[in-house]
Amino acid sequence: MNEQWGPSQIRPPRRPRSHQLGDARKEGEKEGKGRRMVNTPTFHAVARQDGAYWAVHITDLPDGCVGVTQGRTWIEARRMASDVVSALLDVPEESFKVELRPEDPELADLVNEAEKTREEADKAAKKAAEALATAARILTEKVTVRDAGAILGVSHQYVAKLAPKSG
Repeated sequence: MNEQWGPSQIRPPRRPRSHQLGDARKEGEKEGKGRRMVNTPTFHAVARQDGAYWAVHITDLPDGCVGVTQGRTWIEARRMASDVVSALLDVPEESFKVELRPEDPELADLVNEAEKTREEADKAAKKAAEALATAARILTEKVTVRDAGAILGVSHQYVAKLAPKSG
């Protein structure tokens, strides 16, 4: 379904009477280490350029809700999409996330690939930090902190922070 819509067709959001996000919040709650963790509901939206505006369509709202808005910039479009979801569902903006993607499949693929690569880089950086800390702890048992820093290519102060002496 590739319907055409633009700024001239954007209407103020209608507020449904019965739908509340509260049920989704209750289902998403999980217990963590000494604290309660909540999975934040995510609403997906697509945006396409329409003249000087980004026209936004929120795709996964409950039945009976139509979420469309616009913004001059991507940031404004994302903020407006959050405003629409908040108004339609009568919930605070902090209780959900809006994931905004370009409607153009090529652009969306580029954004997805960039995010995937960034996540992989974050995981690799975390793994590297753990390996560095392990190496620092083992090396400082056998050589000086200064030598461990030189071997690992980091400052001796950083090695001391990674492998503090006990005692």
